[in-house]
Amino acid sequence: MPQRSDTFFYNTMIKSHLSSGQFSKAVGLYVHLRRWERFVPDNYTFSTVAKCCGLDHLMWEGMGLHGHVVRYGFLSNLYVSTALVDMYWKLGKMDFAREVFDKMVERSSVSWTTLINDYIRCGDIGIARSYFDLMPVNEKNSATFNVMIDGYVKLGDMQSAKMLEAKFLFDIMPNRNLYSWNVMIGGYCRNKQPHKAVALFQELLASKCFKPDDVTVASVLPAIADVGVVDLGNGVSAYVLRNNLDTYVNVSASLVDMFVKYQNVHGALINGLALNGRALEALNVFQEMKTKGFKPNEITMLGVLSACNHGGLVEEGKLWFSKMVELNITPKSSITLLAIPCGSSNDFARAEKIAKEAVKMEPCNDGNYVMLRNLYACDRRWRDVEHIKRLMKVKGTKKETGFSTIETNNEVFEFIAGENNHMWRCHKCSWIICSST
Repeated sequence: MPQRSDTFFYNTMIKSHLSSGQFSKAVGLYVHLRRWERFVPDNYTFSTVAKCCGLDHLMWEGMGLHGHVVRYGFLSNLYVSTALVDMYWKLGKMDFAREVFDKMVERSSVSWTTLINDYIRCGDIGIARSYFDLMPVNEKNSATFNVMIDGYVKLGDMQSAKMLEAKFLFDIMPNRNLYSWNVMIGGYCRNKQPHKAVALFQELLASKCFKPDDVTVASVLPAIADVGVVDLGNGVSAYVLRNNLDTYVNVSASLVDMFVKYQNVHGALINGLALNGRALEALNVFQEMKTKGFKPNEITMLGVLSACNHGGLVEEGKLWFSKMVELNITPKSSITLLAIPCGSSNDFARAEKIAKEAVKMEPCNDGNYVMLRNLYACDRRWRDVEHIKRLMKVKGTKKETGFSTIETNNEVFEFIAGENNHMWRCHKCSWIICSST
């Protein structure tokens, strides 16, 4: 049994309270030992108790501990000073943390990274960057770069320069690890730049430096779904199954979300082709979708029937409308309307009645007004068309601009409805992107 003055023994007792999450008990034990026992603290004691004070937000105890550090001559100790810096951040006293850091005789990459990370967690990326720039080049390691990149990613947005700064640091960092790639890929997704996320993921695969883990996959799957890169998505899905990554909840959820979005992407493409009079191409996309194993939903069938309607494919429209029951899809008013061709007066009267009922049931649904307007235009009832337009203006409804993407030979095309677009190639990413003139 060790003597009561054995510092190692008491440090072990304090550490056990920390490991058990009993922070206040650890600090209480330290206070008791100093008051009643012949206990001489060392650098290990101060580092452990400082962490407990920060985690339990014990302001006065923490400041008292700082005084003890000075009294026992441990302020010049690298590990103790770094622990005090982090303690003061947890106590919400960044001025004190900065003062301790500025007075440190010796600094390491850990102490620099601790202060930088503390400022980022306080939301002050500017001061964090100033200390990063002051940090000696030989002290900057992957952890320091990752902290800065993660800060820019989390505090950035789609229009800000923060993502550009994050990418700049990512490009110049001497040694990247998988965490670096994951942060950037996830950052592009978070800031609504899915094309860049997918491009960076492909760059990671091409480098063959690291094997994607569950965080990588969960980060990139939403971007793959948004861009609509079906082949890449299927490849990642197969990778997930081969490596048993589907056991992770975040990966499974992202996979489900991706396949749901794939259906919507197909539906958007089918609708886009239908509205531009390319009915046969729309039906070909539908058949391709079924061949790949995707189950049609209401949005998809709306596009199919719209294609049949716009292309005058009456029999095909009736055929797919009848098969909706087999697909367990309940036809709503808008779908029923599309199933009725405008060829005969009887059909038109039925369609007009259904459309008016749809407007009554869903007065805030823009699509019902657009459907009724197009129905009148089909019958050349221009006064009624203008009436619906005025009604839409009064109701504040607006037909939103639609877009769709399609993947061909590992290239992605994006189409915006109602605009004249030209295509330009991003050579660095090997993607085809359409931008409006």
